[in-house]
Amino acid sequence: MWVRYLMFVGLMLVVALIVLGVQAAQRRLAAGSSTEDEIGARHSEAVTSARKQLKRAERTHRRGIRRAEKALAKAGQDPALVSVGPVALHPLAIVLRGVEHQLSARTRFEVEVTGTVQSLVKNGNVVSEDHREVYLTVTDPAWGDVVKLKPAQLEGARRLVVAGEAAVRNLDSARATRDERVALARAELERVRADTTAVDAARLTLEDLEGAPPRRLDLPGPPELPTHDEGGGGPGDGPRRIDGDAGDEVDGQDGDR
Repeated sequence: MWVRYLMFVGLMLVVALIVLGVQAAQRRLAAGSSTEDEIGARHSEAVTSARKQLKRAERTHRRGIRRAEKALAKAGQDPALVSVGPVALHPLAIVLRGVEHQLSARTRFEVEVTGTVQSLVKNGNVVSEDHREVYLTVTDPAWGDVVKLKPAQLEGARRLVVAGEAAVRNLDSARATRDERVALARAELERVRADTTAVDAARLTLEDLEGAPPRRLDLPGPPELPTHDEGGGGPGDGPRRIDGDAGDEVDGQDGDR
């Protein structure tokens, strides 16, 4: 009877050990699966972040190019020196009723006034009536125009004539100043277009992530593990290492597990 009892107890111990072993194996598999899932999730997040960073770098680069293009267009435009009615004088050109004409050394300006200012008595009060007509004449061997202005714009027309005569004398210096301004703006545009450092770095990062499988490098580094045998091997035993991916011990001399 005692023999059967001992056999039964031994059998139960064997079953218990088998169950414990199976449960331990299941826990190891579950832990491994969880780690792989975490690695995959972190890798996917890294790829998504790299794509966003590339888009931001590309948008920033495009905005920089647009700003440089606007600056170049503005550099080629001369500010108005004097504006009177439909006439605007610039250092190198004059706009008459919306039409731009280039100035030359032979461009001439003239203001002509006809009519008078009459004083009349109406209802016991002295009233002035301005019957003057003001004409601005601008001529050039290649073009010419006459613009009628209001009497109140006479002083402005005279200032425009003086400024126009000065602009004609300074055409060479004004042209050199504009050319230098345009050259600087064009060089800046070329520099901005060529500066793709941020875009290239973001693209390389994305390509590296998309072209590589999930790796443990995407996760924080694991703590250092002991390299000695858990069984307390003596000096005669070869060194052993820990496989970082599989977590199995591998003999350093002959590779036996």
